Order: sequence, then structure tokens, then C-alpha cells
Amino acid sequence: MLVVCAACGTTLKDAVQPGLQSNGDYYPVAVDNYNSNKERIEISFQHAPQRVYALHQNSIETLLALGLEDRIVGCAGDIPPTFKNADYKYREGFSKANYSDTRNPSLEDVLILKPDLILGWHSTFLEKSLGTTNFWRERSVATYMAATSNGILAKKTVEDEYRYILDMGKIFNRQQEAAAIVKAMEDQFKFISVQTAQKTRPKTMVIEMINHRITVYGNNQLAGNMLTRLGADVIDSGATVSYEELIALNPDVLFIAYMGDDGQKYVDQLLQSEALASLACVQNRRVYSIPLTCMYASATQTLDGIRIFTAGLYPNLEKF
Repeated sequence: MLVVCAACGTTLKDAVQPGLQSNGDYYPVAVDNYNSNKERIEISFQHAPQRVYALHQNSIETLLALGLEDRIVGCAGDIPPTFKNADYKYREGFSKANYSDTRNPSLEDVLILKPDLILGWHSTFLEKSLGTTNFWRERSVATYMAATSNGILAKKTVEDEYRYILDMGKIFNRQQEAAAIVKAMEDQFKFISVQTAQKTRPKTMVIEMINHRITVYGNNQLAGNMLTRLGADVIDSGATVSYEELIALNPDVLFIAYMGDDGQKYVDQLLQSEALASLACVQNRRVYSIPLTCMYASATQTLDGIRIFTAGLYPNLEKF
């Protein structure tokens, strides 16, 4: 594997991966990504990775959706509760993926598994976590981080999620499967755009309640970009708001992002809050929950996010 710093045009010669053989006429292939310093790099693969360690929902489910469960030597990190449901469509593949824990594994745990590719977020590839991209490159292990994670990009878009899926398809020679996943998302956007062309743009906010602090997902976040494409008027108020500021902004529709099993409890808490009783979204009971995995580094679950946002914005819309 050869890694090239695209921004500066410098080839990192020490990144050449020994022992990788060409596989038919398809390889080598190259994709753009980032290193631990958030610098753009180009990664070239001489053959499809065979031993992949995947962190978080976006990495795990994209591999499962592409039929690559046999390549996963281990996985961990935050995952949606649906992964554990009996009717989860990738349940059989997930059962073979050696999932360990919601927490990041130790560096030693991953080294023992001898991966040739590690998929994660930017936070994965820090010294205090699983080691830097340089650390792994020196050990002939490729790394790929989600571009929409941990502030790599100043503005995150749906197209970045498309790129993640398409890059996985390119790396593993599963381009048709990856393109089909992306097409399903884009078809949903187009259908909703036609159905809502004459509808009023509802004033909308996406928040997350963390230790009595209200975090806002605005226009530069993936959630904001998704909602804009769905015809919402996204209220962009800065990174956080107080109760008083939320009341002044007065959204028509409010989505609450959550992790874990029960998003409805956050909705109920807000609807029952006397301090927020004057909000239009509270009075009209237009407060909804959305799993964080559907709107943050969401990859395959972007489609679920589109559907959840659409149901809240347009409750009576014809289903796609």
C-alpha cells in the first residue's frame, strides 16, 4: 500500500506496504482519506483487505451491507439497538463479526488480531486511543477514517456519506453494491423533493441533551444538510443554546438526537417541561427522537435518518 500526501504532493516512501500482491486486473485502486493530523492523503490498495477491524456503526454496517462479514476480524464501538434485534437484516453477518464492546478496544487487543485495515473515526487514530495513522502505517496496516467524524470537515454533507460507502465499494471491489446503496438514498431525496415542492418550509432544529446542556446540530453538520435537502428551514444558532434561547428561536419541529435504547424518554421529558411549554413544537407535539447513528457519520443508516426526518417534517406525506 502506498500513501501519498495529496495536499503537498509528497510521497511518503516509508508508507509502502511490503508483501501485498496484485489481484487480477482490478487492483491497485486508490482513495482519498486523512491522517491523524487531519491532512488529506491518498491510499492505494494492491488487493482487497482480508482482515478488517471496524469501529462504530458506520464501519460495521457498511461492511455487512457489502457482504464483507467474512473480512471482519473484530469490531467494537457504539452501535444502534437494532443491531441486536432478531429481525435486523444483517443479523447473521453481525453475529459473525466478533463484536466486543461499546467501548474502544485496547491497542493490544487490536494488534493481536493482525488486521490489514482499520476503519474508524478520527478519534480512533489518536495516541491515547488506538494509535496514530503513522503508527499503523509503520506496521503495514492501512487506516481509513470517516470524514464526517470529529471535526475533520468544517461542513459535513450527505455526499460525504455517499463517498464513504463508495470508497468501501472501491477498496473491496464491490462497486455495484455500494452504488445501489447510494442510489436508494438519492432516490428518496428526489421523491421527497417532488412531494414537498409546494409545502411550507418548517422551522426546524436538531438538538442533543448532554448533562443539562443543549447541543445544536446546525447547517454545517450532517443533520442540517439532510434537513435542508428535505426542504426544512434549519435554525442555526451556534453550537449550544440555553432554555431561554431555545424559547426565543421557537422551532416548529424539534428533533432530539440520542444514543442508547430509548429516545422517547428525551421527547417525553421535553414535552413535560414547564419551562418549555410555550414552544410551538411542544404545543403541537412535534418533537421527535432520532438515533445519533442516523445523522452523524451515518453511512448506510443515512437512509433511516432521511425517513425519520421526513416523517417528522411531513407527517401526512405519501410514503416512498
